[in-house]
Amino acid sequence: MKESAHQSVILADKFIAKRKERMQRLLSLSPVQTNSDDLTTAIAWAKLQIDALIMNQSTGGERTKGIFAGLPWFNNYWGRDSFISLPGATYIIGNFTDARDVLRSYAKFQELDPANSNYGRIPNLATPQSVIYNTADGTPWFVKSLYEYVKYSGDTSIVREMYPIIFRSIEGTIKFHSDSLGFL
Repeated sequence: MKESAHQSVILADKFIAKRKERMQRLLSLSPVQTNSDDLTTAIAWAKLQIDALIMNQSTGGERTKGIFAGLPWFNNYWGRDSFISLPGATYIIGNFTDARDVLRSYAKFQELDPANSNYGRIPNLATPQSVIYNTADGTPWFVKSLYEYVKYSGDTSIVREMYPIIFRSIEGTIKFHSDSLGFL
């Protein structure tokens, strides 16, 4: 019992040290200094708070990275919400590793069955139990977010990787979700 408690303390100390290191790294990526100490502190806290919503979870048996919509009630990955918040949560502070991981995580769950009416869609909701494609604009937000990621990061290598995902999203939208005039 004592040894188990001791191991728990060691693990907690390691976790705290790792979290402090991450927080310091994030703050150093895009330092902001204003003429108000309170405003400078508030901006730093905002960066750290949004980072606290970037999580890892098991979705469909795979380890994925996403952005929780808010704690404690919205501890799931909401596609559209994640894509809208990615620029402020990651791009502008230079946290491109997490941004790329979030985009890749959602891309893994694109519907691949050409006969399925969700073909080409990126999920709107990803939980450990299910993946749901119940939004008309989640996939376009994904494509827009990918474009912004490349623009901010300069990482053009992801374009080749994501091209099939983008192609399927367009193909599926044209096949299942547009009218005779091409409107969604």
